[in-house]
Amino acid sequence: MGKVSDQMEELDFESLLSSTEPSVNDFDGEVLTDVDVNTIRRFELNRELSEQEIVDAAEQLAAENWDLMNPVVLIPDDENIVDYIVMSGEKRWRAFKYGGQKLIKARIREDLTPRQAHRLNIKANTETVQEDLPTYAKRLKVYKETYNVSVKEMAEEYKHSSGYISDYINHLWKIREIDITRKLHDDDGVKDMLIHKHLIMIYGRSESAARSIVAFGKANNCFNRDYVLGAYKMSHADIEQDLMKWYAAGLTKEALNEIISPEERSNENDTRKDSRESSPVVPISTDVSNEDSSNSDGASEYATPEVSEKEEGEEVSERSSGLSLLSEESHIEDVHEEPEFIEVAGGACRKRALAAAEISVEYQGSNYFLDLNYVSVEEDKIVIVSVSGDKLVVSPSEVNIGYVS
Repeated sequence: MGKVSDQMEELDFESLLSSTEPSVNDFDGEVLTDVDVNTIRRFELNRELSEQEIVDAAEQLAAENWDLMNPVVLIPDDENIVDYIVMSGEKRWRAFKYGGQKLIKARIREDLTPRQAHRLNIKANTETVQEDLPTYAKRLKVYKETYNVSVKEMAEEYKHSSGYISDYINHLWKIREIDITRKLHDDDGVKDMLIHKHLIMIYGRSESAARSIVAFGKANNCFNRDYVLGAYKMSHADIEQDLMKWYAAGLTKEALNEIISPEERSNENDTRKDSRESSPVVPISTDVSNEDSSNSDGASEYATPEVSEKEEGEEVSERSSGLSLLSEESHIEDVHEEPEFIEVAGGACRKRALAAAEISVEYQGSNYFLDLNYVSVEEDKIVIVSVSGDKLVVSPSEVNIGYVS
């Protein structure tokens, strides 16, 4: 099987929460106490621990005469199943039980709401062991669904853009639900967020196209981020033929633009409508010359949450495949013909006289431009457009002006 590039980038999980975000261990005026190990239960959303992890922890604690340097953190059990729920230190608590210890030193936190406890539990889990993409994504998805919070609220709580959070809860949690992405992640070690996100979106439109893209990339040793993002722009009806043309032409941006005809770009834009909450942090352009600005501007947002095992300076072999989709920052250049009236996400709009000005706006954490070629059918709304050409009809109060050129 051909090589697969994971193109992993390191992410400090501390950045997922503000540096001032309280730790589950922080509580002024708390009192340490000894708690019966049998009056504690695990928090359902804690990561699963293997028996070997518990045995190893018990052996280490026994060697230290069960002297616990970091007490476990507990909250009262509102369901009254037992007295407490362990929010931080489940391994230590289970090691104490395994080792036959009756009591364990603990901090009791009675100041936390269930939502605060849940959020700080996510932080505690990522502080100890950096979880993989799908596991962490599912944590965020469960958190959102449990407390019915908006993406905007979560973005504020986790100090990230709305697009970054929505990518986790709308796309990345599916990595292990789809066999193609599961095998790439678990078997081939592909951790790149953008690769998985775009394959999942392709899979949603055409399962066969997603399988062809992965198989062709592996067979020709060119499977990497640039390749997947390029394939994402193609007409998925004839994906195998287009992939062969692109590969034969050296996988260049010029070749890709030749393959993607104006008609195909128009059709692709019409089918590339995510929900508002799932709009990406960095919109993907149908003109591959725009790719560099989107990837470079969003590099920190799209860094994988798993530490790379590659040594500094190690080259990824697939990057030498000649696939070069990246270039200097540019804006929308696609001027293909569109009907006078079109339906887009949020409502309908009609075409108006071409304007020369360019106005950058921010909407739900993502960068857009005010579409001066179209006006919303609803008088109180405006039309914005992503770098990829995807249009949205939104309320003016929902956007912030970036710059006017």
